[in-house]
Amino acid sequence: LEGGIIKEILVLEGQRVTKGEKLMILESTSSQADVNEVQSRIDLLTIKNIRLKAEINNEILPQYSNYYSLKYPDLTKQALELFSNRTKRINSEKLLAEKTVHQANENIIQEIQNLKQIEARFKQTLNTIELLDQQIKISEDLLEEKLTTEYNHLNLLKEKSNLEIKQMEDEEAKIGGESAITVARTSLADAEIRFENVTRSFLEESEMELEDASREIAQLNEIKKKLLDSLSRTVIIAPVEGIIKELVYYTEGGVIPPNSSVMNIVPTGKELIIEAKLPTADIGFIKEGQSATIRLASADAINFGNIEGIVKKISPDATQDDSGQTYYKVEIKTQKTYFEYNEQRYNLTPGVEVSASI
Repeated sequence: LEGGIIKEILVLEGQRVTKGEKLMILESTSSQADVNEVQSRIDLLTIKNIRLKAEINNEILPQYSNYYSLKYPDLTKQALELFSNRTKRINSEKLLAEKTVHQANENIIQEIQNLKQIEARFKQTLNTIELLDQQIKISEDLLEEKLTTEYNHLNLLKEKSNLEIKQMEDEEAKIGGESAITVARTSLADAEIRFENVTRSFLEESEMELEDASREIAQLNEIKKKLLDSLSRTVIIAPVEGIIKELVYYTEGGVIPPNSSVMNIVPTGKELIIEAKLPTADIGFIKEGQSATIRLASADAINFGNIEGIVKKISPDATQDDSGQTYYKVEIKTQKTYFEYNEQRYNLTPGVEVSASI
């Protein structure tokens, strides 16, 4: 017992009680309102957790049981609206990122086509120059034989020079095209990373919030457990069926220190233990397991029969009472808890004096 202030005493000395019966109520250090407040906080965090799990698992909508939807209609509605807004936002961001990826792919395709055109033009120019070289060689021979004019020959040289300039330009364009493809591919990789980050960031945010909320729920459950434990300890119940032998504290408003006994209960049930006094002179004739006969020590013994029992324990040392007589304590377990005669019963309860024959 943690101790406390006595609020109400529900039993009296000598009263028979059943197992689980309320005996005493103490003032509570916590209240049901405290428990309800903690439970409400747990419920609010659980509503949040259900939404976050739906976001993480890409569900259509969070599913709230009747407990939450009926008890917290406004909060569950807000959670559904928040889920919808966040889902729309992430879908919009994903769509934009997806368009960026698509455009980056289109740019790569376009740059590759441009490079192919440049390479084709470069190859064509190279072939033309090779043919023109042959023409120039022939023109040189013809010029020596004065079969062509120097003007025509110069035109061929001029045309070759123009083609070589064009070839150089195409060579530079080819390098530029390859560089453009590299840039486009880098842009595509960046766009794909941004697309992945949109989903990853959203999930990481939800998972982090879920982890924090779950941790807080666990802490609140511990607090709730302690509050309920404290609340339950305000009601002291009978651990066994029996008779209230003594009230240690009997004043309402009195203070009970921690780890104190509040009352003594003598158990009753299918069997009782009788404590008998055995003269020291007879100790050599008695042993555990022997049969015993118990009868009432009062005048009522004439009207009632006996109860059979068995010796369960003999004290190892003798004890001396106030009158100076020395004896051994003998515990006898009874087979019944009452004496009877016809339909009359005489219950054997703590404090009833009996005599035993072993």
